[in-house]
Amino acid sequence: MLKKLIFLFIALVLILLVLAAIFVPGLVESKLKDAILNNNSSEYKNSVGEIDFDLLTRTLSVKDLKIVPTEKAISDLKKRTEGKKAIFEIALGDISVKNIKFIELIRNKKVLINEISLDNLAIHVLKNEKVKSPEGEGGKQFHPDSIVLKNLNGIEIRQISVRNLKYQVQDAVKSDTLFKLDSLSFQLDGFIVKKKEDNYFALRSLSENFIIEDIKMKMPEKDMVISLAALEINFFKKRISIDSFQMKPSISKVAMAAKFKYNKAIADLSVKKLELFDFNLRKAIGHEGIFIDSVAIDGFRVEMYKDKRKPYDTSLYKVLPHISLKKTNSIIDVKKVHVSNSYLLYEQRNPDSNLLMKVFL
Repeated sequence: MLKKLIFLFIALVLILLVLAAIFVPGLVESKLKDAILNNNSSEYKNSVGEIDFDLLTRTLSVKDLKIVPTEKAISDLKKRTEGKKAIFEIALGDISVKNIKFIELIRNKKVLINEISLDNLAIHVLKNEKVKSPEGEGGKQFHPDSIVLKNLNGIEIRQISVRNLKYQVQDAVKSDTLFKLDSLSFQLDGFIVKKKEDNYFALRSLSENFIIEDIKMKMPEKDMVISLAALEINFFKKRISIDSFQMKPSISKVAMAAKFKYNKAIADLSVKKLELFDFNLRKAIGHEGIFIDSVAIDGFRVEMYKDKRKPYDTSLYKVLPHISLKKTNSIIDVKKVHVSNSYLLYEQRNPDSNLLMKVFL
């Protein structure tokens, strides 16, 4: 009799699991699709392609997710003089959330996810540079040690993968491209949002290092190209390292200077190695200030060119660096700076002369 009851219990559990595997995914997919499409926003329209949820592997996959600003939102941004100065458009080819711990979520109200992967993510920002924020409004600031989570006791995502990220900033009025990142892929070991004694949550990295290699960015409006071989952040040692940073004109300095109506300094600079030691990243993210023990710069090369045969822009008002620092509301505390193997080259063409003057330091 006992064996029969055990057999019936196992059979009932298996039937329930089969029924759950058949009906639960469809319910989750339907609810998620409704939540995406019914966003109750007057500024954006959402659309989504295929949504797939596998209960057995606890994996959720969403394809062709798009968040697009409405024509009215774009029109309002172009006319606006005060308030929000940017809107965005997001297109995500595929997002996969793997190994979701549902039991932990139900029992302890903790979100535990093994991996999130984002493929072909394109972010397009439309910006109106003329819009001014109302005085006294600095926007919502993020503080990594004072996060508020409603109805949750923690979040842990063990791995995040991003492949083929594209990012573009465009002038909403002139339609000029201000900044462009063609393609970037990286992987990090994730993060944990852990509850503290004061009932706030703190954001912490699960890994010691975060590394991105071969970064290339464009600023078409300024004819500039920015690149670096590698960016490494060591969260535990509080060190940031940048290898082979370069910011240079996309055309020759002479050709670029010829495009301007007035004489303007054209800069071409590079740094072989830049290291920030004991950098308080949490305070920087939390808008509390920049606190660095020491900065080491090796192979800093600056080459500048100015064509003084062109007239000076009398309407131009430049604030000197020390005045800008005095006006800033942020604390900047850098104890030591060491520069090695570096030089400055200044080139200038003077009025009524084709001779090129050079100053080398």
